[in-house]
Amino acid sequence: MTYISSEESGGLDIRISTGHLIAQYTVMTGDMDTATAEAVTVLKGYILGDNSKTTNSPFTKSADQKASEDIAMVEPIISQSNFDGSTTVTFIMPDDYTTLSSLPTPNNKDIVTKILNSEKYAVLTFNGKVTPDIFHNLAQSFVDKLKVNKIHIVSSPELLRYDPEWSIPYLQRNEIRVMIK
Repeated sequence: MTYISSEESGGLDIRISTGHLIAQYTVMTGDMDTATAEAVTVLKGYILGDNSKTTNSPFTKSADQKASEDIAMVEPIISQSNFDGSTTVTFIMPDDYTTLSSLPTPNNKDIVTKILNSEKYAVLTFNGKVTPDIFHNLAQSFVDKLKVNKIHIVSSPELLRYDPEWSIPYLQRNEIRVMIK
């Protein structure tokens, strides 16, 4: 994830992200860990070739040949618990893809690709294995701190995971971020 700027303000890390393309998948039920695992499996399928890319054939004038394309994995994986009980997982697309039309089309119609504009975030960085309880407790404390500092929150907290689940738990780098004004 690339940030235009990052500053420390009253003990809070405030960042402005660059705009980028993303792929998202939402799981409607289940706890955050189970839903995240399901969504990551679906999104990994997309980046590992469960997609189609229209290519121009050198032998015809039409652009009707379909091929799949592998997409590089970019950190972090973003998980968000939504108010309706669903969980949305977001993969950030590599900078090689500059427009939506440059991205391969997901074969799974429930995967959404879109442009995420540059936004301002308050960020809490921490290490360790994240369970739903740990996430919710840290997120609530973080939101409370933002409110005390009179920072206007415009999104629910998101969990950003930078390391694979199988890495040593105390070394796993994570962030909770909240979009702010």
